[in-house]
Amino acid sequence: MRTVVYVFGLVASCIGLGFMTFGDAAVGCYISTVVGFIASGIGVAYNPLRHGSVLSPQDWRQHLAVVMFLA
Repeated sequence: MRTVVYVFGLVASCIGLGFMTFGDAAVGCYISTVVGFIASGIGVAYNPLRHGSVLSPQDWRQHLAVVMFLA
């Protein structure tokens, strides 16, 4: 799951950079910021080195809802 989010984040971050360079800079900054929040939130919440990192499906939904709310 984390790998999928990171790859999505990398692709979306490149799209945001393209908008910042060749299009509307505000849209590009927004895309990059939101993607960064989502990727970092998922990375922190589901760090395999963190104690008790195995989460139930309900915990996944709760953490994802918090990350999306903060973005």
